[in-house]
Amino acid sequence: MIIPKEFHGEVEALKDLISQSKVTFLIGAGCSKCAGLATTKELKDYVFVSKPSRKTKAILNYLKRNLGDATIEDYLSELADIISIVERRCNCNSEQRGITLNRVHYSKDELKQALEEIKRAIVQCLKPKDIDILTHRKFVRALHTKFKVSDGISSPTIDYFLLNYDNLVEDALALECIPYTDGFRGGTTGWWDPCLLDLHPQDPGFNKPVDIAARVVKIHGSIDWCLLDGESIPRRAPPNLLGNGQLTNVMIWPAATKYRETQNDPYAQMIAILRDTLHPSGGDGSEVVLIICGYSFGDSHINFEIDRALRESNQKLTVLVFSSENEPTGILKKWTADPEVRTQVRIHSNRGFFHGENQKRSSEELLWWRFELLTQLLSGEQ
Repeated sequence: MIIPKEFHGEVEALKDLISQSKVTFLIGAGCSKCAGLATTKELKDYVFVSKPSRKTKAILNYLKRNLGDATIEDYLSELADIISIVERRCNCNSEQRGITLNRVHYSKDELKQALEEIKRAIVQCLKPKDIDILTHRKFVRALHTKFKVSDGISSPTIDYFLLNYDNLVEDALALECIPYTDGFRGGTTGWWDPCLLDLHPQDPGFNKPVDIAARVVKIHGSIDWCLLDGESIPRRAPPNLLGNGQLTNVMIWPAATKYRETQNDPYAQMIAILRDTLHPSGGDGSEVVLIICGYSFGDSHINFEIDRALRESNQKLTVLVFSSENEPTGILKKWTADPEVRTQVRIHSNRGFFHGENQKRSSEELLWWRFELLTQLLSGEQ
């Protein structure tokens, strides 16, 4: 990868920030494209052609008609909200115990079945026969060796907050023998234990995992999470472990919705971990760098947490964004124009770099937002 000479300073500043600070990553589905997995848009396209049942297909068409070019997570959110409306009616013993969409009546069970069908189609799409994980291995290797190992001194844990559903980051860490925790005890089959993600346990007798180099927090769930009958906390388990299709509930959450916000754990616990991580501790001078890649800022709840952290961090939080847009748009444009936070936000866009008064534009595409090219930068292959 060749970065124009006028942007070499920004590349060196990126490396310096990673090597000197507590580093946290927010990684979206865009970072999985180089491994051969679908983008968020491709996931939606796949769901529509995955041969859903007649009623599920009708619901998908209803969502498309009302949400237009929204993401599959927006579709899931909308459907989850509809389910919550019907559940409230049922709990209140209303005479209207279902809902009519486009003149078709749906019961609560039919809506839930549609939600499960859509989630299962997503899982199927994210389990192709061939996956190329080499870039992800190179990525974590660079972070945990090149930048975070010096003279035998243990380095701060690197946090990975994942918005994608796949297991590429976890698999890459394991293949590179980098010890990590994802909040589950056990192995291929595991149970949720948020204490494993607590770097500062209150109980002095707590048996905390040692030598943890990374924390993996999957805010939107995972393709290998499921719900057992009668439980509300996820398990990690292989498909059909119990036979007869008993692992029916795929644990993929919709994007931030009122429906999901009422489901306290583990979602609330993971958001609390994100919130705590983005708020550097007060008097010790610690600073945090949040690096965002593969994310299009489509989740308002995540955006809110980042925005609040920027404003409450006392200038100790720096946000580095890699964006495929030619220049800042949406909330990124808002941050670059806001004197309260603009110096804390560094945007590496497709055609430029934006940081406070320092705004450089390029006549050519820089492409450093692509995960494989960002990995090359971190590996020193520019």
